[in-house]
Amino acid sequence: GTSTIPDGEWPGREVALAAEWLVDASPPTPGEAAGDPDRTKPGVDELDHAVVRLAEPIGAMPIGAHAGVGAPTRGWVEFPDPSMPCQQGMPLIIVQHPDGGPMKMALDFQSVLFVNDTRVRYATRTEPGSSGSPCFDLEWRLVALHHYGDPAYRQAEFNQGIPVRLIQERLPNTR
Repeated sequence: GTSTIPDGEWPGREVALAAEWLVDASPPTPGEAAGDPDRTKPGVDELDHAVVRLAEPIGAMPIGAHAGVGAPTRGWVEFPDPSMPCQQGMPLIIVQHPDGGPMKMALDFQSVLFVNDTRVRYATRTEPGSSGSPCFDLEWRLVALHHYGDPAYRQAEFNQGIPVRLIQERLPNTR
């Protein structure tokens, strides 16, 4: 049979980092760090991300704190086909945990404003503390990693992400 996931807010579960926790990382550009993201064009070693290894295979665990036998597992987000880029005008769904709070989703049907070799700018709104959130297309394919909000946040015109294919290219055994 099939199982269903009940509605409502579930308590989260903290998971420790593995002993060899850091898989890959790179800094933002100096301009992004200073609140001036357009100062220089980011290079492929300025992707503002960290990929970490957890101590437990959380994706193989059941959803919910009290999930019983037959409960669905969390699962894993797969890397997409690297030939499938973000394109101007495409929709984006951003799944975020603002400041570590409960999961929230943001959707914009004409989101992507600008794409270059190392950044994607989009109109999909996020809340403060949402850096590191995955950005998906409407088929739930991972396309970017949210990392930056417009420094004019009171009248924000964009959010910004890293094309996930660039992070994928840095990791062994993901191509």
